[in-house]
Amino acid sequence: MLCCFESKARPDRTDDQTAEVVVLERHVQMSPVPIVRSAQKFRDSNPRFRTTLPTKSGVVPEHYTQLIDMVVTAPNFDEFVQRGNADGSVWENIESLDQIHEGQIENELRALEALAKQRKNLHIPQRLSMMFGAPGCRPNPLVISRQFLAAIEYLETSVRKVAVGAKPRKNDRGLYVDWQLLMYLADPNVSFLTNEDFSGEISTSAQKDRIIKPDALV
Repeated sequence: MLCCFESKARPDRTDDQTAEVVVLERHVQMSPVPIVRSAQKFRDSNPRFRTTLPTKSGVVPEHYTQLIDMVVTAPNFDEFVQRGNADGSVWENIESLDQIHEGQIENELRALEALAKQRKNLHIPQRLSMMFGAPGCRPNPLVISRQFLAAIEYLETSVRKVAVGAKPRKNDRGLYVDWQLLMYLADPNVSFLTNEDFSGEISTSAQKDRIIKPDALV
C-alpha cells in the first residue's frame, strides 16, 4: 500500500495531475496572459510543438466520495454500472476500468523493457523535458532532475533490474503506479506513508526521507 499526504490542503489538484504538471501550471500561471494565449494559439496551429500530456479527466476528489457511495448503496453490480454510466457521470464505462488499467500497465511495462534493451544512459530528465511545449521553451532538465529525484532514481534502478533479468510483469506490476506517485515528492510538503520498502530502488535521493513507514508513527 502506498498513499501520500500533504502538510497543507491542495483542493485544486485532481487525481491525474502528476507533479510535473503541477510545476508546469505554476510556471504558466506566473506568465503574462497575452503570452500564455499566444503560446497556446501557436501550439494549436503547430501540432509537433504541442505538449504531449493527457488532458484532465474531469475527476476531482469529491467524485471519489460519489464512487464510494455508489459502491455502498448499489443493491447489485448491474445497478452500480447503471449509476456509473448515468448522464453527467464522470465514471462512464466503469465496468471496463480494470481492463483499461491493465492495458495501460502492459503498455508501460513494454516501454520499460524497451528502455532496458537500450543499455545506455536513459537521460530521463531530458526525455521528460521533451514532453512540454516547443524547443527553447521547455523545462530545464537540470531542474527536472532536482525536483523529481526519487522518481527518476526509482525508474533508473528499475530499468537496470529489468536489464539483468527482473520480471516486473510477473513480480512488480505496480511499478508504473509507484513511479507516478513518487513524482509528487517534488512538492516539499508531500510525504508518503507506505508499508513498501523502496530502499533497494531509492538510496541517494534526499526525498527518500519523506517515504515513511507506519512503524515510524508509533
